[in-house]
Amino acid sequence: MKQDIGDSAVLAEPILDYATQNIHAVPYSQVSRADRILYVEAALLKAVSILEKLKPILLTATVDKSTNHDELAVNHIRCIIKTLDMAVLMTGLPRHRDLVMRILDGMSSLMELYRPLPANAHRPQLEANAPCSMPFIQHPVQSFPDPPSLLAFSRHVAEKNCPVLIKGAISCWPALSERPWCDLDYLCRIAGPERIIPVELGSKYTDNGWTQRLMRFDEFLTAYVLTDLATEPDERIGYLAQHDLFAQIPRLRQDIIVPDYCYVKDCESPDAPADVITNAWFGPKGTVSPLHHDPYDNLFAQVVGRKHFRLYHPDETSKLYPHMEGTMLSNTSEVDVEHPDLLKYPLFASAQCVECIVEPGDLLYIPRGWWHHVRSLSISFSVSFWY
Repeated sequence: MKQDIGDSAVLAEPILDYATQNIHAVPYSQVSRADRILYVEAALLKAVSILEKLKPILLTATVDKSTNHDELAVNHIRCIIKTLDMAVLMTGLPRHRDLVMRILDGMSSLMELYRPLPANAHRPQLEANAPCSMPFIQHPVQSFPDPPSLLAFSRHVAEKNCPVLIKGAISCWPALSERPWCDLDYLCRIAGPERIIPVELGSKYTDNGWTQRLMRFDEFLTAYVLTDLATEPDERIGYLAQHDLFAQIPRLRQDIIVPDYCYVKDCESPDAPADVITNAWFGPKGTVSPLHHDPYDNLFAQVVGRKHFRLYHPDETSKLYPHMEGTMLSNTSEVDVEHPDLLKYPLFASAQCVECIVEPGDLLYIPRGWWHHVRSLSISFSVSFWY
């Protein structure tokens, strides 16, 4: 007798639990490929079994918000999206990527059909260059007023190897023109309001109360991006930080262009990544990245809003009091740059920095090893390229 595939969701749960335990048992870099594949295939088994339950509803029910069928369909669609998004986040999809992405795209489109945004209920349009309080810049970063040629940028890297701000370098991106990310209706529709994303909760990752939570994209927008912290000061800051949103939601990748400068190096570094590592940074005014340095060269692109950068040469490291070597925070300073305790960290008083404010369309080059502290001055969406 043929087994009912609709019952497979029950069979998939203990497999997902087993794979989850194995993934969490060791540092992620040591998780076996076999455990990641096991999680993906169990998630697909669960998703396909729910799809079997969804199919007759889609075939027989009309899209009528008053029917129980529609509510049941929405619950099934949400469950499929959450199941497969967890597979993306937990495993990076070592197998079946195309299949998972096709199902996720299809479910997002179905959800848009069942839960369309009412015509008179549009999300606020962000100002890409919204007015904000601007700190005084005493020692500005060197800048190019217009995007330099690859040769000129290569010469800067080879001869100076210091941060440089490139004005207007990404103004041609669709995310700043015909498909603007300051349009939250567009952003939510393309990303998918039901998609599950990891959100950091807390002002910065060095704080004791800092934590992370998985939530729907539309929940993140409503609860954290559009929350007025001036009128709701007890609200915790939520930040979609250092997340490869473009691997999770490939449709968003069509709105950005990897800068050609990523392929300019003064020499081949054995530690450089095989491919450009792309991460998204999206959050409200007041998000902070504590003073730290990265393992790769970084081109930081600003799409929406403004951010303030303080940058310190690697030669200043002894004055910046890094956390103990060998710990997870060894690339991070113990000093709260904005409120330094100079009795505890006296050398920091003589640490020299350069500063800049990145605006929509700007690209900031940060060489590997340069320390940087970042604060968002408004609602902000940025993309970093490690290379």
